[in-house]
Amino acid sequence: MDVRWVVDNFNSWAELVRVLAKLHSVDYKKIGLEKYGKDSGYYKRQAKSLVKVHDMQAKSIDHRTGVPVGPMPRFYEVSDYLANAYCPDEACIVHGDYKMDNVMFHKTEPRIIGILDWELSTIGNPRADLINMTQLFRHSTKPAEVDERPLNVILKEAEENYITKINDFRYEGIQSQQELVELYCKLTNRAYPLSGFEYASVFGLFRNSIIYHGIAARYANGQATSTYAKQVAVFAPGTILLAATIMDRAKKSEQNVVDSKLQSKL
Repeated sequence: MDVRWVVDNFNSWAELVRVLAKLHSVDYKKIGLEKYGKDSGYYKRQAKSLVKVHDMQAKSIDHRTGVPVGPMPRFYEVSDYLANAYCPDEACIVHGDYKMDNVMFHKTEPRIIGILDWELSTIGNPRADLINMTQLFRHSTKPAEVDERPLNVILKEAEENYITKINDFRYEGIQSQQELVELYCKLTNRAYPLSGFEYASVFGLFRNSIIYHGIAARYANGQATSTYAKQVAVFAPGTILLAATIMDRAKKSEQNVVDSKLQSKL
C-alpha cells in the first residue's frame, strides 16, 4: 500500500482513531496490567522528569564553538503551566508514540492489522496518544535546508523568526485535527470538545521540543554528526514556542470564562 495514499485517505485516519479508541477502552486491571504504570498523575510526573532532561541537555557544549546549547525560549513558562494547570487525570493503556507510521495496514484495505513500537507504552492519560496521533495537523516537521553556520546561530535565528501562529494543516479528506478528535470522543463516549485537550496539546509539543533539543545537544557534543541531525535540531525553538502560543491562548480562554462568570454575578 502506498503510504501517501494512507495519509491522504479519510478511511485510514478513521481506522487509526478507531483502533486507538479500542486500545484505550481495554480494562488494563482485568488483563493483569495494574502494575504496568501508575494510575494517576501522568502529566505532572512526566513534565517534572522532562524538565530535568532539558536542563541536562542545555549544559551540552558545542565542541566546535565552545558555546552551550542553552535552555529553550519560554521553556520554564511552559513547564510551570504544565505543573500547575488542570487536566482531567484519567488512566488507560497508552502506546506512547501512537501515529500513522507506527501501525501496520492491510495491503489493500484501510484496516490496521498491527500496532508497532511499544517501548514507550505505560498506564497514562489517553490524551497523550490522541495528541501524538493528530499533532501533525498543527505542527509541520519538514527539515530545514542544509545550513553550514554554527548551531547556536541557527537556533537563535529559528527563535527570532518564529511566527506566533497556530497552523491548521489539512490532508485530503480531513478537514482538521478537531474532526479526528470529535470522532475519538464519539467512539469513547466522551464529551466534545474534549476537556484538557489544550493542556495535552501543550504537553505534546513540550515533549517533542525536548526530543529536538536533545538532538541539538548530541550534535553539539559530537554524538550525532550527520547534517540531518543538525536540520532536525532546529525544530526545538519553534516547537516550544508553539507550545507557549497554545498555552497563552488557553490561559486567555480560561480568564475569559472567569470574567464572564464574574460579570454574570454583577
